[in-house]
Amino acid sequence: MQKSRERIIRILKSRGQATVEELSQELGLTSVTVRHHLAILQEEGLVMPPILMRRPGPGRPQYIYRLSDAAASLFPNRYDLLATVLLRDMEASLNPAEIEQAAARIARHIADEANIPADAPPAERLEVTLRFLKAQGYMASTELDEAGHLLLHVYHCPYERVARQHPIPCALDRHLISTLLDVEPLEVKTMSSGEQVCTYVLPEQRATGA
Repeated sequence: MQKSRERIIRILKSRGQATVEELSQELGLTSVTVRHHLAILQEEGLVMPPILMRRPGPGRPQYIYRLSDAAASLFPNRYDLLATVLLRDMEASLNPAEIEQAAARIARHIADEANIPADAPPAERLEVTLRFLKAQGYMASTELDEAGHLLLHVYHCPYERVARQHPIPCALDRHLISTLLDVEPLEVKTMSSGEQVCTYVLPEQRATGA
């Protein structure tokens, strides 16, 4: 990223918000140049549209600039460490049956976001499920095997790094797919066991060409 825009992002992160005048003074750049950089950052989705700042008396109106939620990805994070610690604590404090129940509950909460009607036909349910999984960061597709079974492949799982050390994310994925499709999938391959893909056999389904 261009150095001046990187500095603008760091200033907005540390202050929470700033005006063009404040950024101009701190960066040693003209207001025109600062506005140019802010416009580019807005186009990239890293800075929110400016908010008019009310101030008493005459004078040119000022606008406040803030970072967008997407800008958080530019800063270091350790979500994997937090997830690992939480999973380790669950495994230490819960028995296998309780872990399975917890994974099922979490999966239901996630599946609710898909808003699949209870009476949705299998083909529609599968199509919506694939779209939903992709929106959540999964790389998923379906195919028919030589025996005519419909397979769901997941080539990327957003929890893959922690799933290779802890089984709970795999249980969550299994329950999520089951809840979304309203079937009991048969898991035949998992990335956590060293495979390059997670594969599920889906009963009584038909391919949609996804």
